[in-house]
Amino acid sequence: MPGQSQWLSFFMSAVILTCFGQTTIRTSNGTLIQTLAPDPLRGRVQSIYHFDHGFSPLASFVMGLFAQLTLPPEQSRWWE
Repeated sequence: MPGQSQWLSFFMSAVILTCFGQTTIRTSNGTLIQTLAPDPLRGRVQSIYHFDHGFSPLASFVMGLFAQLTLPPEQSRWWE
């Protein structure tokens, strides 16, 4: 089937490694923000940090819409 990988074990291990790395980086970033931000500004710095995470679903939607509009029809419908 076109669009699917023939090396499932390789890509599953890559996904696991990526998820582990993302979890480690997010935890480290949160720790750094808590330790480096001055006490009176810590809440404001945390709110800006978490405000960024709220736009991830919106950015994914926009990227998917852009891909759907710019890719040829045979590549944009990978599920068939």
